Amino acid sequence: MTQQFAARDGRRSASTAPTAQRVSAPPSAHLMQLAAVLGKSPRTHMLIQRKTGLQKSAPLQLSGRGQPVIQRKSEVKYKTQSVGYEDAKGNIQTETVGRVADAWIDVTDPITGTAPDSAKQQKAMYTRLKSTYGQGFIRGHLLNDNLGGVGEVYNLFPITSSANGEHKITAEGKLKANTRRELRAKKKGEKGPFFVHYRVTAIPTNGGNLTDNANATFLCEMVAAHSVLEGGKNEVWTVFSQPKKKPKADGPRSTKTDYSNQDLGPFKSSGTGEHASTLVSRMRSTVDGWRGDKNFKFASKGIGSHLSLVEQKQQALKQLEDHPLYDEFYFDALERAETLLAEVHDPSGIPLAMQQLDRILQRWALQRRKWRLLQTLRQELTPVMLSDTIKTDFYNFAVTEFKPVMDLTTLEQTWLRVVGAIGNQIKLLLPQPQLQTHPN
Repeated sequence: MTQQFAARDGRRSASTAPTAQRVSAPPSAHLMQLAAVLGKSPRTHMLIQRKTGLQKSAPLQLSGRGQPVIQRKSEVKYKTQSVGYEDAKGNIQTETVGRVADAWIDVTDPITGTAPDSAKQQKAMYTRLKSTYGQGFIRGHLLNDNLGGVGEVYNLFPITSSANGEHKITAEGKLKANTRRELRAKKKGEKGPFFVHYRVTAIPTNGGNLTDNANATFLCEMVAAHSVLEGGKNEVWTVFSQPKKKPKADGPRSTKTDYSNQDLGPFKSSGTGEHASTLVSRMRSTVDGWRGDKNFKFASKGIGSHLSLVEQKQQALKQLEDHPLYDEFYFDALERAETLLAEVHDPSGIPLAMQQLDRILQRWALQRRKWRLLQTLRQELTPVMLSDTIKTDFYNFAVTEFKPVMDLTTLEQTWLRVVGAIGNQIKLLLPQPQLQTHPN
């Protein structure tokens, strides 16, 4: 039987087979209604959709009274990046710093942050930057510690003191103001949910060598359920960190009341670094796809083992390119691999996760082959001069025979048997056979 499929881009072909496609669930109707309330901005809708991805633990439900019930859970997703600097001998050294902090802050589920450990964390890099530019650089939180940001390297980036001040009186000030507004709304008994969604991205101008150029740009965006912003819309800011230059930031500035740490309720950090209450914050943090758990040592000395685990996961993803089905399921395979590895907290679990991925890819390949053969059968039966009822019976016969097949070799054998049986039936019904028996 001749297959009549047009050539497809192998890296995108996974989307052509319904059984193999990994489809993201659309945002719930209630979340989209919330987006409409917050404003018509496309960015607002994007952030609400992102909320759906963050809240994986339970979908939006209705209570017995028909009111929305949301699984309340504050959460922060971090992404890291590597930056380089020249040491005193002119050699390039590298360090891991934060790139993205994407925070979903639900005031009904408070989290508290921590201060960085300036005596230990990446001391050589910060000392070198100070001597190079003649001014100090601070370990700037992407997500403020008074709103749940932890003082670990994945939430810190080298920033000038003046730029850090601009961040404080622009985006961070509005973030604190919105958090207070959500706390007041909850206290007054206003309709929930009560959340702020805040995202910061740190982009160095020359990440390969900060001693050559330490300029950096910080992109900030935010949306809140009971926003103090006009029309409830989200707003964006851009903060520029430029050594020896006047601080600069694009976006609305905050008042002193806005950026103060007063009236933040249970979110406010003690500012003393490690304390027991930050365990929840760390448990609610995801770093490069790795989610914190009780077995991880959260103090600075634990970062080395975490980064080693991250590196091993990255190597596993790189080796995935050699899988014979990688190109066929490019985007889906990569996404599924990242999802499986996100649940791995120990290096010994990486091989098991990749074995599970292999079984998934094999199942996808089998499903796709079944789907293609059935489509080929449908196409080849189209010109045959038989009634649609008989053609449907033939097609359903093939579906039934394919259903229990669990491997490709058995599928090919079943295919030949099915085609032979259908061909024999056509010979009985028509003077000349019109069905070929050799698929490409």
